[in-house]
Amino acid sequence: MTPESLHSAFLELAAFVEQRQLAQNRELWERQVSRVTGRRTAGPAPEALERQVRLFQETERGIDQHAGCLSQQEARQWRVIRSFFDPYRAPAQSLVRMTKLLHRIELALSPRAPRAKILPVNRHKRWRCWRGIGNDAAREAAWNACITADPQLGEPFAELVDLRNEVARALGYADFYEYRLRCDGWIPADFDRMLDEMDRATAAPYERARTTVDEELARLWKPFPAGTCWQYGDPWVQTAPAFLPNHPAKWLRPRPELLVQRTFAGLGWTGKYYRQFLPRQASWFPNAFCLHLNRGADIRIAANLGPDVHSLNLLLHEAGHAVWFAHLDPRLPFLLRTPAHPLLSEGFSMLMQRLPFMPSWVRATRPGRSTGVLRHERDLRRADWTDRLFFTRWSLALIRFERAVYAGGGAADLQALYWSMVRRHQGFEMPQGRGDCLDYLSKHHLITHPASYHYYLLGMCFASLLTQRLAGVQGHDTDPLDLDLTGRSSVLGLPTAASLELGEFLREHLFAPGADCDDPFSFAAKLCGQQLSTTAFLEDLARLEMMS
Repeated sequence: MTPESLHSAFLELAAFVEQRQLAQNRELWERQVSRVTGRRTAGPAPEALERQVRLFQETERGIDQHAGCLSQQEARQWRVIRSFFDPYRAPAQSLVRMTKLLHRIELALSPRAPRAKILPVNRHKRWRCWRGIGNDAAREAAWNACITADPQLGEPFAELVDLRNEVARALGYADFYEYRLRCDGWIPADFDRMLDEMDRATAAPYERARTTVDEELARLWKPFPAGTCWQYGDPWVQTAPAFLPNHPAKWLRPRPELLVQRTFAGLGWTGKYYRQFLPRQASWFPNAFCLHLNRGADIRIAANLGPDVHSLNLLLHEAGHAVWFAHLDPRLPFLLRTPAHPLLSEGFSMLMQRLPFMPSWVRATRPGRSTGVLRHERDLRRADWTDRLFFTRWSLALIRFERAVYAGGGAADLQALYWSMVRRHQGFEMPQGRGDCLDYLSKHHLITHPASYHYYLLGMCFASLLTQRLAGVQGHDTDPLDLDLTGRSSVLGLPTAASLELGEFLREHLFAPGADCDDPFSFAAKLCGQQLSTTAFLEDLARLEMMS
């Protein structure tokens, strides 16, 4: 191929990938949120797809022969195109089987499926059902309702694991998890090292935090059997119990939409960045998600929200994604009009989610009534420390479970494997009579977003680095653990010169560049002044324990 024909082929492939990604976004929204259930949008005709795959292969060979034929920005788009077409190197039969199997599982999870009556209903109601339940049997029943997965999903999921591994091995990888890590730019050994560091450093603090929480829960209601996991108000014990006396729920009377809007206004991010939708009752998708439907102005959040801190955390997290999408440079090509890396996007959203644990933000939500917050700042630190530890240990359990699933294949006893990871990292035993259950499928990430849960865990490491950088931008001895997004304003939503400067820094240096960079990890290191590591996060944990 000549350089001119290469460029024409590149533009055609870019347009094809753009069309497919837009179609997939529309399909995702229709399937999970709108009234359309179980329907798939028509993909490209097999002949058209085969033609595009052949064109990609020819273009790839041509680009290898004509080094430097693409501009720097085109080379970055080419990486996106290559990642889209890479799976098509695997046998077509495996890809077709995997697509059909995924569709079948999605139909089983759909609220209109024949067995949908066994699925848990609206998770917001489930989450609140623990409050005030002083009876251990009732708490266990509430936990069972949340954790139970459709028993018909076991065999299809095991088959899906084997198919994903089959595709990954056809591409030259050990298993599907390694394939996803390599595609994300990770060296598996470095990834495992970071997990090991977090495991070693958080094991003892977690035991101390959990012991304290158990003592507080025993005072709240009658003592309960040790090693049971339905006492904490969360099906997976991934957050600190919101009904404990030192939780920010004590001071916040949240109206999630209003608090998020005022937080953004204080940073100079005015306007409505997203549209919010209420999902169908009993829908199978996670609590909330944000979708940049057209990579333009159509940004949507689907969430079940109520007047509680859990709903506030959800919306802060998803609105963090929305504000990033809204401030991407519109001049970027479509394929680069997205965050530099999912880990960085999740890291910023995890930072937004921590706001209810930051004294300066809580004080600004209570103008004229902040004396109690000042007096109980130590309690906020304790709740923040506990919440981070609980989420870290849960994440380690799920990540290592999923890693082991793909390493061993779908034929293993996955329920026993899941609870062995829970016991190792969280200290909870599998309840009697659950050996034949599928508790590991209560988290749909394993089906819909495989090999991605580490974005949340390692995203917290990026969030700690980012808070240190933002504290330096503010420059008035800001404590990174109490990042002053309000710019010392006494009222949330009232912008100050300091808060506007912070908002402009994030908009210009984090959001706007999108994926227009050669290496997202180098981009993050340049932004934060140091390489991504666990050090800052673990230092934050140690300081929080000392301050509490």
